[in-house]
Amino acid sequence: MQNFRLTWFVIWIASVMLAPLTGQAADTAAPAPVQNTSAIAEPEEGVEEIVIYGELDRFKLAEQVFRAEQDLYKLFSSLNDDEDYDIECKAEYPTGSRLHRINCRPNYINELMMEYGADPYNVPEGVQQYHKDELLRRMTKHLQEDQSLRTAALVHAKLKKRLDEVNAAYEEEPKDANAKK
Repeated sequence: MQNFRLTWFVIWIASVMLAPLTGQAADTAAPAPVQNTSAIAEPEEGVEEIVIYGELDRFKLAEQVFRAEQDLYKLFSSLNDDEDYDIECKAEYPTGSRLHRINCRPNYINELMMEYGADPYNVPEGVQQYHKDELLRRMTKHLQEDQSLRTAALVHAKLKKRLDEVNAAYEEEPKDANAKK
């Protein structure tokens, strides 16, 4: 749940910060074609930028979103000077399960969980709000100052939006072959 909130928090920050740069309102940004992000790079002086467009299935697209999110968090953490607000992703195994789940969260959450217990409702609201505001301030600062972080946030936001569109279209498709007739 924390990972979901953090992901949408980062997407919201990116859309608010990048909307003036792209010339589009944050809510009305045109959907981007699915991109192979491994081919996206900052163009060097005198070199044309090459972007490869193609169709990815849902699972490969989800993998691209995951990689873009990991890249975004790593880049933010490398720019950030306070380890408490670095975002780290770790594989965690829920009790009774052999399947791991990747959870990404700022380090301060781990500290709060050790201090107040695993239940987030035990943490006083003022403490939670302070840390959320500080993380927002740091993200905003780095998004304004660093072009590579803005690019990573934009790539992640576009891929995530496209994945949501593909998933919505998949859910609307008839599940039974006879339903089309």
